[in-house]
Amino acid sequence: MGTTSRSYGRPTTTSSWCEKTVGSCSSEEGTRSCGRARNTCSQWRKSPRRYARVTRVTTRTLVLIRHAKAEAGGADDAARSLAPRGRADAGAIGRWLAAERLGPERVVVSPARRARQTWDLAAADLGTAAEPVIDGRIYDNTVEDLLAVVGDAPADIATLILVGHNPSMAELAFTLDDGSGDQAARTEMARNYPTSAIAVFAIGAEWTALRGGAGRLVRFAVPRGGGG
Repeated sequence: MGTTSRSYGRPTTTSSWCEKTVGSCSSEEGTRSCGRARNTCSQWRKSPRRYARVTRVTTRTLVLIRHAKAEAGGADDAARSLAPRGRADAGAIGRWLAAERLGPERVVVSPARRARQTWDLAAADLGTAAEPVIDGRIYDNTVEDLLAVVGDAPADIATLILVGHNPSMAELAFTLDDGSGDQAARTEMARNYPTSAIAVFAIGAEWTALRGGAGRLVRFAVPRGGGG
């Protein structure tokens, strides 16, 4: 969902610019502009990657996913696995992301087993090649830690997914919401932020500048896979 604007090393494509500009100069013509054009195009032909396309992100998309349903707690919380229903729901998360065309460039996941399993199963149904980054700050479960994780994302990332836990996922969602987004989604999110919940925000700022009230809620969903 993240949108981009593209800038180039030369107006239009370099090849068409060279054809148009140099082609309009006669072989005898020795003006400074023609000389400059010939020199530029000569360098480009020798090194075609010199003026490679540059992608500049203008609108970013942040996706906050709470892990799917886990087995009952034990002594080692981080080792809890997904319950059968959670495994089915995790696949449904991936299918929902695919239907919404929310393929990420970067995914950051809590080290807890239930979160890692959630993303592994979701990614299989989404069909993404993005390798998850495991970050313990998501397991620390505070809004401040999540904002720090987001702030570490490279500037050219258009769509970023976090997979983590409550209460911090729900708290971050409510912190980011500027109130201008989808009202039905806001109402549903305010009702509950259950396991497998997904909140999608349009972000107009740099990742490093993300603050409260900086996001517009565009989607909220709780995909279910029908497992037992």
